[in-house]
Amino acid sequence: MIAPGSTLFVYGTLRRGGSNDIAGIAPGAGFVSAARLRGRLIDLGRYPTLVIDPRAGWVTGELYSVPRAAWAALDALEELADATRPDGEYFRVATSVTGALGAALACQVYVANPAALPVGRVIPGGDWLAHLAAARECAPFQQR
Repeated sequence: MIAPGSTLFVYGTLRRGGSNDIAGIAPGAGFVSAARLRGRLIDLGRYPTLVIDPRAGWVTGELYSVPRAAWAALDALEELADATRPDGEYFRVATSVTGALGAALACQVYVANPAALPVGRVIPGGDWLAHLAAARECAPFQQR
């Protein structure tokens, strides 16, 4: 497991304004930068998951500094896979993202556990919050 006490790239419900806004899950987490990485963002219904893929498009997110004490709550929320729970939904891995000013920034990110990955569809544009907003805009037309 990666030593906690560093930065986390968030791309889904943990983003500012998301249903699991990191401020409510990890008190003391501090915004560092808007950021992005190459991968596929997959819609699982109530939340997305990420598959890192350097050949894919950009996934939009945010980078936060996370206090050491907050990692347990984040890992529990994300149902982290480990030796005692191999079917957990996510792994936490080290990677780098591109920050708002173009610099490569080292961080951790929750990615899909291939053993637990349900079928979902790739989100065009790689932005979970934009995807949700577009779905809300279309909803009145879909109910006809």
